[in-house]
This record gives sequence, C-alpha cells and structure tokens, in this order.
Amino acid sequence: MKIKILIVFLLCLISSDIFAESLTPGTYRYKKNQNEAKIKITGDQASLTAWNVELKCLKTSPSKYSDKATTDFIEVISKDEIIVGNEKYGSKDELVLYAPDDYKSKDGLTDFVLDGERYFAIPDNENKKLVGEYLTEGKGDPKVELKSDKTGYFQRHQVSPSPIVWWGIETNYKGEIQKLTGENGNYKMILVVKYGAGSSYDKAGSFGRMQIVVSPSAKKTIIMGERIYSW
Repeated sequence: MKIKILIVFLLCLISSDIFAESLTPGTYRYKKNQNEAKIKITGDQASLTAWNVELKCLKTSPSKYSDKATTDFIEVISKDEIIVGNEKYGSKDELVLYAPDDYKSKDGLTDFVLDGERYFAIPDNENKKLVGEYLTEGKGDPKVELKSDKTGYFQRHQVSPSPIVWWGIETNYKGEIQKLTGENGNYKMILVVKYGAGSSYDKAGSFGRMQIVVSPSAKKTIIMGERIYSW
C-alpha cells in the first residue's frame, strides 16, 4: 500500500512538472474581469506582465513560482490555466489562455491586430438583443446602428458617422465568446466592428472594440455606457 501511495505521489509530481514546463506562452485573461496579461516561463522563472502588474517569480515546487520578498506567486494548473495570488493577503485570481503567441488563423474566426495585440471575433448569435439602433442616453444623436446583415454605422460626438462593413462579438482563439455575467443577470461582451470607407475619423479597414452590456430584465442593450437600444 505504501509503495502504491509513493508511486501515485511521484506521478503527480511528474505530471505537475510537465504542465509547468509546457505552459503555453501567450496572452491570458483574468476570469473575473477579462483583464489581459502576458505569461511566460523560462527555465526556473515565471513572469507575468499586465496593465498594472509585473511579477517575476522563481520556481519553488514543480508547478509553483514564488517571490519571497512580496509573497506573490504564480501556480500552473494546466498548460493553458494558471492562478496568480499573494500568500500574505490570501488573494487568488484564475487566468486562462486567450491566445497563444504562435496562433495561426482558423476558419470561421475573424482575427485582427489592434495596438499590437491580437483579437478574435465571430458573427453574433443573439440578433434580437443586438441588432437595432442605439440612441445616446436613449434619446437621439450620436447613434450606433447594428444591422442583421452585419453592417451598420458608428457615430462619435460631433463627427460624421463611420460606416461599419462587418461586426461581431469578441471570442478567444478557440471561438468561445468572452462574456462576463453579473449577479443581476446582466452580462458584458466586447463588440468588434470593422470600419468601411467614407468616414472622416475611422480609417477604412480598421477595427474597433467597445464594451456592450445586455440587460435581459430591462430589455436593453447598451454600447459604451451611453448608446441604448430597447428591444
């Protein structure tokens, strides 16, 4: 019995070590808020770089990397999932892979680069809640219109409307829609648009990303916190 337990323990260590060494380098996202982070493991060091976070930790176990001075740690759960936290304060955040560094384009996905980062989108699957005319504060101009044929326009304040030749919802590299659902049932997604020719502001062929919130109870969809569509 003791020998069997020892064998299982050794297999767990070996498995953890394989996960740690084969962690997919790329862009990860926090599950709680979808903030992005770059993760990389080189030898005995793991590094994480995000908007307001920069961690460099050394290996302390087969699947864990720690910074003794700050008590920060990075723990590898699988080849595309990690936990980042702080031992002193008992904080933990789970991150999952959004896009590997060596990503290659896939059928069915629209992928594009914006500000040096790669993103992905697919046509929406919730037309009733997304297709329509969005009025600023629910009253009027400037407006956004999303049509069922995946075209439309986006109007900024005091600027002529920018034609939209394609729009969809942001996904990860697997084509899974990135959605955050709140306790009240409202959920957030990222709307992706591709601009067409005819705008004095947005360059034809360029992409844009903007937050969209769907409120099933209020039967409203809101773009950028102010453009409202009631359905």
